[in-house]
Amino acid sequence: MRRCETRSQRTAGVCPWPGRAPAQRKAGPAAQRRRSGRLFRQKLARLREEGGAVAIMVAITLPVLVLMSGGAVDYAQSLAARTKLQTTVDAAMMATARHKASHPDLPEPVLRQYFRKLLKGQLSRRAKDLLKLKDIEFSLSTDQKLLSATVTASIDTHFLRLAGFDHFDIKASSKAKSTFSRTEVALVLDVSTSMKGARLKELKEAVKDFLNAVDENIPNNPEAFKVSIVPFAQYVNVGKENRNASWIDVPPDGERSTCNFRVCNRWQKGGEVCRWEGTPDGRHRRVCEWDDNASICIGWRQWTCADNRFIYRDIHWEGCVGSRDYPLNIRDDSYALYPVPGVMNYNRNTANDEMDFYGYAWSRNYCPSASILPLTSLKEGKAQIIGKIDSLDVTEWTYIPAGLVWGWRVLSHKEPFSQGADAQTAKRNNVRKIIVLMTDGENSRAPSINLKNSAYKDHSSGNRRYANRLTRELCNNIKSINPETGKPYADIITITFNIDSPRAKQLMKECASLGSYDVKSGQLKELFLTLAQEMVKLQLAE
Repeated sequence: MRRCETRSQRTAGVCPWPGRAPAQRKAGPAAQRRRSGRLFRQKLARLREEGGAVAIMVAITLPVLVLMSGGAVDYAQSLAARTKLQTTVDAAMMATARHKASHPDLPEPVLRQYFRKLLKGQLSRRAKDLLKLKDIEFSLSTDQKLLSATVTASIDTHFLRLAGFDHFDIKASSKAKSTFSRTEVALVLDVSTSMKGARLKELKEAVKDFLNAVDENIPNNPEAFKVSIVPFAQYVNVGKENRNASWIDVPPDGERSTCNFRVCNRWQKGGEVCRWEGTPDGRHRRVCEWDDNASICIGWRQWTCADNRFIYRDIHWEGCVGSRDYPLNIRDDSYALYPVPGVMNYNRNTANDEMDFYGYAWSRNYCPSASILPLTSLKEGKAQIIGKIDSLDVTEWTYIPAGLVWGWRVLSHKEPFSQGADAQTAKRNNVRKIIVLMTDGENSRAPSINLKNSAYKDHSSGNRRYANRLTRELCNNIKSINPETGKPYADIITITFNIDSPRAKQLMKECASLGSYDVKSGQLKELFLTLAQEMVKLQLAE
């Protein structure tokens, strides 16, 4: 090891101290600045060299990047155009199939020309200057029922044109059956007091829009689409013209004195509520249970002729009906043995107008002014159907099973109403039977089950729990399979309109088989238009 000869050598660190490792000399500030500057100049030189290489690389790859990005844009546009083309071809095919169903003798060349004309017209509206038709293949099956079409169109490119691809060819195929299933619809509409004013007006406009939309898109065949209107509130009006029908039992009109009757003048909240329930052997048994919401009479006041000689009631029938005994009230059979009971109305004449007769067997019953309209051909009787809609007016309480069971009855082929397709026709022609149930509230009335001489017919009870139970059972009966057709007696669509009750919404959701819809004011018209589209839309084969 070299030894330092002088002090200056040792200070400069040129040689180590004897027996020691060489010491590191700490650079001063000036030396550090010089070193940093030297490193920066070296890095800058390297960056200049690399920048030249990057510039060359960018110059080479930039057109490729632009072409790839632009190609993605062109491709996305072609996908959107294909969707639009498919939608247009489907619409033209459905319209052609409807035309064929209305004119079954049209030959294939005429149908091809009809389809071509529709397609061009719809493309000019939906995809003007975007799609250019190149080829249309159209055929009709040998059984004259299945229509097929394949359409080829082109869309111009923008970026891929640089690579020599100036357009994309896209195809859309569609098939449709030219046969139509018959459809029978019962519009079961709530006309209770809560529908008064703007709600009823919106309902009327929505239903009329529904009828017009369906009428415009069904074949010109009186059997293609039939509609029944069933207004309901506390009761249903079957029409005074049916008073002497075999399936109904209406008491005679006349005066009823109020001598020797009693009225309740003390009530309590909650109590035991009883109902009659069918047994497997066809009999009935009385079943009682506690209901916290029931109003129970705990005090009666007796009235006699001596007390009120001038009190009497003018009893008459306005067309309303009540319920048969359970379980016939939720069934559609046995009318000859167990007719539907007519519910009487009265005009009260009394010297003491302030008297309350609630609870009396001949209590006031609020009957909807609009009666049931049986199934009517939309093509032949649209004016009559719309007239019935215009005549709707509101009245009192809500009992949903009253409307629902008559919606079922108007669709059947047997009495009380027999305009519906019979089982054989329904099976052969694939007849769809649909109930559209619209309500703006939950059950507020139920059948009376313990009033002497009024049996089960009156709907003057406030037992909502019992009314909801009957609603569930009735919905299940309607949706059950008809052994004669292998299909449900009817499908059910439910609409809750401006309802806040989760219980009522859930009840209607459970009842539905084709969909349950919850809407607010201003949304009813759009919903009915959607239902119209669904009911007339053809099922595409592929």
